[in-house]
Amino acid sequence: MTAPTVPSPAPASPGPGPAPSLTAGTSTWRLRPQGLRVVIGLELRQRVRSKRWYVALGLWFLFLMGMSLLILASYLVLDLDGAGSLRGAGGLAFSLGTLLLVFLQLLVLPALSAGAVNGDRTAGTLATLQATLLSPAEIVAGKVLASWIVGLAFLAAALPSIAPAALLSGASPLYLLRIMVMLALLSLLVTMLGVGLSSLLRRPLGSVVLTDLVVIGAMVILPVIWAASLPMLSVDRESTDYYQQPFDSDWMQVGTAPGHEATVVLPPGSPEPQPGDQVCVAETWETGGVRSEISAPLLWVNPFVLVADMAPQIDPEELNAGSEPPLDLLRYLQLGMRWASDPTSGSWSVHCDPGVPGYPEDLDTSLPGPIWPMGLAAWLLLGGASAATAVLRLRVPMRRIGSGTRIA
Repeated sequence: MTAPTVPSPAPASPGPGPAPSLTAGTSTWRLRPQGLRVVIGLELRQRVRSKRWYVALGLWFLFLMGMSLLILASYLVLDLDGAGSLRGAGGLAFSLGTLLLVFLQLLVLPALSAGAVNGDRTAGTLATLQATLLSPAEIVAGKVLASWIVGLAFLAAALPSIAPAALLSGASPLYLLRIMVMLALLSLLVTMLGVGLSSLLRRPLGSVVLTDLVVIGAMVILPVIWAASLPMLSVDRESTDYYQQPFDSDWMQVGTAPGHEATVVLPPGSPEPQPGDQVCVAETWETGGVRSEISAPLLWVNPFVLVADMAPQIDPEELNAGSEPPLDLLRYLQLGMRWASDPTSGSWSVHCDPGVPGYPEDLDTSLPGPIWPMGLAAWLLLGGASAATAVLRLRVPMRRIGSGTRIA
């Protein structure tokens, strides 16, 4: 007896709907919007479902708001400027609050990003993503963007603690916007660093600690090394400062101390000033100096310096004239960094008005340029290299697997 023949089912024909965009055949560096949306959605849903996310965000907001109010209240109680000025209190609260925000923001981010890869590998969910049509670049970019979005949420929660103080200090909205943009960019690059290290190390705790060490090194360790190097960069040189004062016909060159002299250098053919006329006096003496510009690149990657470089520039002549700006520590930090970058610039030694007899016309009195392009480029190089390393580490099939590494 012969068994009946069962006809094989015909292959299903594709339906009339649109073809799926996630096609077969993956490339390591392929990036597609739908692939990014899938990974970002998975990462964010995991965080939103956790109650610790909302608790951490609430505590973050309360802490920063409390610190801002405490600084304002302390300034007004102490009456530091003699008039209980809200403008001075706002400047101090805004600058201190911003520095505190930079410190906390960049220390919190590693906890959000530095376990993105090895955490999933430990939980056995990374292999599932790698077995799909998602490319390694999409997995890494999705994890980076998801962690960055969470970091931006923390940044937005901190905005109410510094924005009112900025308004009290008279800071422009553009100034506040520049600071937020710089901090957002630094957050993205630190997130890329954390994801890259999480692909290299086996344990999430190790990658979090190592990312924090890199950030703390840029914030604290490199400035300490820079300060410790200054005594080794000290030199003896001749220094000349230019001061404006009434002319005295009894002197054109007066020695006031050994190795120190004051002169009025007039342009050739110019008439001699009359007694009482304002002139620019050049005072020259032998003094010690520091070649701080040699080690200044150590400070370029400091997040505090990069954020402070977004502040409006202080004119040194305003300080010499006694008209100080509001107590904004960011602006003074920026001015100090400009001096460290070029301590021999004429902007630090010329204290005369242009056009006054004796003014050094051939001396460049412009302030040194901004620091943030070099520092941001260094962070971009580090973050980009870290993200690229993570992409290469997620390629399948894997050629080398560390001892004890879980695959699925």
